Amino acid sequence: MNAKRYLALALLSSALWGVTYPLTYIALRLTNAVWLITLTYLITVLILTPYVFLRGLHTRSLMWGLLLSLINYPMVYLYTVFSGDMGGFASFLSSLYIVPLIIIEYFRTRRLNLRYLSSSALMLLGLYALYGVENQGMILLALPLLILNLAYLIYLEFLGDYDEASLMLGQSVGTLALSMAWVKYMDYPMVITPWVISYSIALSLLNTMANILYVMAIRRVGTVSTSLASSMEITTSMVVSIPIEPLPPNYIAWILLILSLMVLLLPAINPFSDGCDLGMELQEDVDINWQHIDEPGMISLPSVDVFHGGGSVI
Repeated sequence: MNAKRYLALALLSSALWGVTYPLTYIALRLTNAVWLITLTYLITVLILTPYVFLRGLHTRSLMWGLLLSLINYPMVYLYTVFSGDMGGFASFLSSLYIVPLIIIEYFRTRRLNLRYLSSSALMLLGLYALYGVENQGMILLALPLLILNLAYLIYLEFLGDYDEASLMLGQSVGTLALSMAWVKYMDYPMVITPWVISYSIALSLLNTMANILYVMAIRRVGTVSTSLASSMEITTSMVVSIPIEPLPPNYIAWILLILSLMVLLLPAINPFSDGCDLGMELQEDVDINWQHIDEPGMISLPSVDVFHGGGSVI
């Protein structure tokens, strides 16, 4: 499967996550965030366990997933609370991490992709136009989400080779254990009804598929490309939320969000593209490294190293 198809998986993952925002918003009218997370991850563990053991458990990936749950649980808790309290503004808060992610990518590879910068700027401007103007005092709430999102992506970036399903099982088991411990410590009242269970099943299925597709995409196209697909997550969230929250009548914001996706996908939809990243960069794609040869009579010649940088080839 080439990089373009993995970018499509990132978009599908984002679309699935987009559906979870309105579902979470409705579910939190029936129960509290902690019990919703606990039920959702209990169902996720029940779904993933037989699947992982039938296809073969990767023990090391399972352990990495358990460690990842230390980041995942507080992040999921904040997402859940924000989705219930602030609706669409939660999507703006959850997207701010893309800016420091691009900065980190630049210091890591010494390449600054103008297509990524343009896409992220358009996305954040569009989201701010939709939600940020009315909620400026709450933007500081993005800081813990920003830190957790960065930590999560950096952790995945440096894991190396892993099995996606085993990793997600470990993450789900760890998140479930932390959620159950929090329920017991805080003594939250149990609020479980058939409707709550139904919403938990739906959230579990959507999150499981989205998470596996997400980590697959990160391994193949890199963290920045995968994260910029969140424009699709936001758009899907707002469209699916129409029955409970009418679309904001801000046409400029919608145009900015659509342009954000078009800029990101431009090389993938270009029929004349051979699959290379066509985005302009501040540094040339040819990095010349001088090799000094000490043998008598030999002249030092430059060796040309053509690189594509951190999974950014679309």
